[in-house]
Amino acid sequence: MKIKTAFSLLIGALFLITSCKTSGDDPAPKKPKDGNSISITIEGEVDEREEARYLHLETGARDEENRVKRITARFDPNELVPAIAYVYNDTTGHYAVANITLKAGERVGTRLSFKGDIAVDSTKYYNKLSIYIGLKQETGKPIEDAVFSCGKYSYNQVSKEVNKEVIFASEDNELQKVPGRGSDLSASNIKFKLSGAFFMASIHNVSGAKQTIGGIKLHGFGAGGVKVDPPTSKHTAPRLVAIAEGDQDCTNYDLQSLFEIGHNATAQHTDTRVDKPFVLRFAVYAPVPGHGWLEAQQVQDKQFVPLESAQMRLRTPKAQTKSGIFFNTTLVLEPK
Repeated sequence: MKIKTAFSLLIGALFLITSCKTSGDDPAPKKPKDGNSISITIEGEVDEREEARYLHLETGARDEENRVKRITARFDPNELVPAIAYVYNDTTGHYAVANITLKAGERVGTRLSFKGDIAVDSTKYYNKLSIYIGLKQETGKPIEDAVFSCGKYSYNQVSKEVNKEVIFASEDNELQKVPGRGSDLSASNIKFKLSGAFFMASIHNVSGAKQTIGGIKLHGFGAGGVKVDPPTSKHTAPRLVAIAEGDQDCTNYDLQSLFEIGHNATAQHTDTRVDKPFVLRFAVYAPVPGHGWLEAQQVQDKQFVPLESAQMRLRTPKAQTKSGIFFNTTLVLEPK
């Protein structure tokens, strides 16, 4: 049975055009008091079958080898979802940036909305919009310094959720003026995509000795943190970039249990009271496209350290990631 490994992790968001009628429960956007702000209204739809801010495994959504096949959205009713919005000119690189809060609808995972003003330079022209979910701004630092940090834990098929620490981005959206509404702008067919990818890693041991694995170290792919690189005159659109470089771009994912793997064996789930034994695959989130590899780690004195008697056969995976894809990969442990 052929398994799909690519998923369209998209949130369709429609910026309402002001000619549309608003209901009594959905008031018109507030008018800016001066020419230094623009009013934007966002109304979004989330497809519960494929799209998510928080990623959960879906019951029965595995193939015959218990590989993840599908994820679902899990917004709570009326949940507030922080985001960062960039409005910019994709010719000059001029931009304005703001924190916005998307609000989930009454039903789980169905609607996102925002209404408000964004402060801008009234002498500049803005024709594009990009929005990022998942970055956090530290107190006292500018919005441009907001960062994303990878989560601490890896999840497997036994877990009910894959990961809450992810980035969703909707980039390069056209902004259009709303007739008769002054500085009001609108954009249509907004879609959010998962940035980066998930590696679903199994661990196979051919080192000649039993190995006890407690973590997986992610090298590259923005593992050391991610930020938005604002527009400039040279690159005129915002973009997600890794903060660290080289050997510093890494992080450890805790497997949440110690797994003893004998020689010529693969880490398995063996609770036969609940399920038949199956190969475990550990979800490791790589937040931005790039190059890197995964390394199985042991635990000593509550610290993750390299294996003493084994090494990775290959620096796996080597290929560049693509947005919205689960990569099934195997970490092979061989003698040093």
